[in-house]
Amino acid sequence: MHQVVKLSSILPENHFQTVLDAFKSLKQGEALILENTLSLSPVLQKIQESLWGQYSWTPVYSKEGSYTGELIKAPAAIHAGKSVSGFMQQEHELCDKFYAEGESALLEGKWDAGEQDLRSFEISMRRHFNMEEDVLFPAFEAETGMTRGPTQVMRMEHGQIKGMLDQIKNALDEHDTDQVLGLGETLLILMQQHNAKEENMLYPMCDQHLRSVEGLLKEMQQTDV
Repeated sequence: MHQVVKLSSILPENHFQTVLDAFKSLKQGEALILENTLSLSPVLQKIQESLWGQYSWTPVYSKEGSYTGELIKAPAAIHAGKSVSGFMQQEHELCDKFYAEGESALLEGKWDAGEQDLRSFEISMRRHFNMEEDVLFPAFEAETGMTRGPTQVMRMEHGQIKGMLDQIKNALDEHDTDQVLGLGETLLILMQQHNAKEENMLYPMCDQHLRSVEGLLKEMQQTDV
């Protein structure tokens, strides 16, 4: 369940208060879809300042002149702003949600809904990789001196998954449901193995070695595709 807030129809100085009022009305697990003709980064920064630890966030569409993001009041969010493990596991769950909803819609013959969810899945996955490769991995490597350890393996696996995402994008462009679903089965196996390594090894190592992670998590959340 979600509400849509069209920020383009609201004065910029009222954006955050509008979002805050709508967020307070949500039940846990419900979402706000924020739409704007300008970047959502300014309102996200204010959300971080006032609501950190109470939500999860992901952009679902980003193109000049059209920006859309999903703000969720999630049951686990209260813990996710305090550790790399909690924050990044929640990111994995968001990506999984988009894929599961898209796959379900395609299986039910609902192409438009399925395509939208799977394109949001692709965006969220690529952004997730950017969060790790541009922010988390360099911080971990700088702190530990380990540049040829787990982060190197994760980067290699990112490359494999990105290749699968490219193939799924092409299949979506061709409206080939069978190919999308077939590729998705292979991708899910790769993702499950990859996520398990990160959640059971790399993220706990980050929590062990990195100090004062809140600023790092906020920087990752501001990452675009």
